[in-house]
Order: sequence, then C-alpha cells, then structure tokens
Amino acid sequence: MARIRSIHPGIWTDDAFMSLSAYGRLLLMGIWTEAFDDGVFEWKPLTLKARIFPVDNLDVNELLLDLVHAGCISRLESHPKKPGVIRNFQRYQRPKKPNSSGMLPAEWLEYVGAKANPEPSDEEGSEPVPHQYGTGSEKSPQMEDGGWRMEKDQIEKETRERAEFLDWFNDWPSAASDDDDVAFAAWQKLSAEDRSEAMAKSSAYVEAAKGGGRTAVVSAGKYLSKRMWVRLAKLKPPDKRPQTQNGLTHLRKPQSREEYLAAEKARSERSFR
Repeated sequence: MARIRSIHPGIWTDDAFMSLSAYGRLLLMGIWTEAFDDGVFEWKPLTLKARIFPVDNLDVNELLLDLVHAGCISRLESHPKKPGVIRNFQRYQRPKKPNSSGMLPAEWLEYVGAKANPEPSDEEGSEPVPHQYGTGSEKSPQMEDGGWRMEKDQIEKETRERAEFLDWFNDWPSAASDDDDVAFAAWQKLSAEDRSEAMAKSSAYVEAAKGGGRTAVVSAGKYLSKRMWVRLAKLKPPDKRPQTQNGLTHLRKPQSREEYLAAEKARSERSFR
C-alpha cells in the first residue's frame, strides 16, 4: 500500500537527482511511496506505471535503468523475486509504524541506510529530514522544529500588512505610475504609529501640496520614506481672503467670472482718478 513520504527541498539540487530526466525524477519519488519501510520495492514496471503514470505513454523499464545508472536504486538479483532497493531510504524516511518487506538481506542494510541505533521516529521528535542523497548538510530553516509555524505566522503577518498598505496606496494620486514594491518597502520600515499617522494625514497633505501650487504630488514611496506628512504644517494653502491695498479691497485670485469683472472695473476706475 502506498505511504506518505518526506521530500527535503535539497533534493532538487542533488547531483544524482539532477542527472535524471523529469520523468525519472517523478518515478523515483513515486517509488518512495510504493516501497516498504525498509527501502525495498517490487520491481514490477507495469504495476509502477499504472500507479505512478496512469495517463502517460512512456517506458518505465527504461526509466528504472536510468535510476540504476544514476545510483539511486539497485536490484536484488540474488533474491527469487528480484525486488528493487532504494539507496539511503531508511536513513531519511522515518515512518511512525514501520513495516518490513522481509526480503532485505543483511548485506544490503548499509545500502538502504539502516543503522544499529535508528534515528527517533516522528512521535519522538525527529530532527529535520536531511538531503536525500547527502550532497549537502545545511538544514533548511522551514524544516527546523517549529520552523513551519514561524514561517506561516510571518507569511500571514506580511499578508495583513500588504493588504493594509494597498488599501492606502490605491488611493494615492500617483498610484497608477508608482512602484508599489518600493512604496511597500518604505511602509514596512515604519512603526505602527507612523503608519497610522501617515494614513490619517495623507489626504490633508495632498490637498495642501496641490493648494501650494504643485502640479504633481510626490510618489507614495517618497511620501513614506521622507515622512512628508511631518511637513504638513509648512504646506499652507493660498490665502483666499480679500487683501487691502491703499484702503481698497483687492482680490488676490478672483474665484468667478463675476468677481474678475468686478475687480477689473474697480481697477479701471482707480486708473482714471
């Protein structure tokens, strides 16, 4: 019966594994699931094809030979059933309730990676599954104890931060032409308090910047990295109140056609006095 097996990410850069074709790599992983827990599998190409490649037109016999030449598997020619064996299988696969094929000779124990003192099972808190063929010794962070939980929490945290950022970023005047990755990087460097203040004052900043005569507002990334909302007090909109000059009311910027004509009439009358 097929079993669930472990796959370490380092397998993808293993020399023997990389030398195989794509179908060869798939066959090897499929054999892991079909093998007994002692690393022995039944050398039945037709059965393996039906279970691993049910819809693919390929020759499993040739693929098995490729695995033999790459040193990933071998065949027990001395046994009546001539089963296959997987190199280092017992070293890296640690099932909770291991079964046995009953076909593994003592002289092949080293080949399958069997040890006198086996490594602890999953129930006993096993170490991370190392590289399948041993070409590298570095442990992947996500395989450390609890590492998957830390990675999951970090992903969820960044997802929440990204969603909060996009809610604000999409309303920024230049969002269509801004680099959102640059802006998000600046966003991540801010504290929670700074983010709240930046969001709360962004509309006021944009209004003040445009009112100050600016034709374009700075990019979202610059607004965040330069903490532009802090300069909000320096950006004052133009004074729209009437100003006096020589005792007469003078409108700095007429707001309508009627006001403009009235101002021009007043100016003309003054020029003829």
